[in-house]
Amino acid sequence: MYELLVLALLMHWPLHAYRIVKIANEIIGPEEQISTGTLSSLLAKLERAGLISPADPGTAPFPGDRPSRVFAITTAGRERFLELMLDTSSHPGTYRRLFHIKALHLEFLALESQLFLVEHYLAHCRQVLRSKQTDAQDERSFTGGSICAHAAQDRAMAA
Repeated sequence: MYELLVLALLMHWPLHAYRIVKIANEIIGPEEQISTGTLSSLLAKLERAGLISPADPGTAPFPGDRPSRVFAITTAGRERFLELMLDTSSHPGTYRRLFHIKALHLEFLALESQLFLVEHYLAHCRQVLRSKQTDAQDERSFTGGSICAHAAQDRAMAA
């Protein structure tokens, strides 16, 4: 998830490492925060893989108020970004949060791919809703059946 987020942010423009952390944490929200240590490790991994590269600080659109490396996405990084955006089978437990990141960066996909992702997410939401409805019906049936059984026993004992 963090790999996609970092690559997505760099699809817009080169960024200072501390700015990546700041924007990423605003996107993922208060429940979860990416630490500078986690980001440093991820940036090193992405750089070793050739997905990002150091960039001239003058290319970053936001002025740096402290010393920090600036990173830009490479051609291989753009390809990896597109691969991650279209992946609908990895990370099923975090699909809602992952789609939130994808939705913010749909502009980098062809219209057909945008529609594919949105339709896939809608199908996922419908499946989750059906599952919750089934669970609720099962719970009502279990609770209702239990109450009826107890009422019948009480009537039998009273007679």
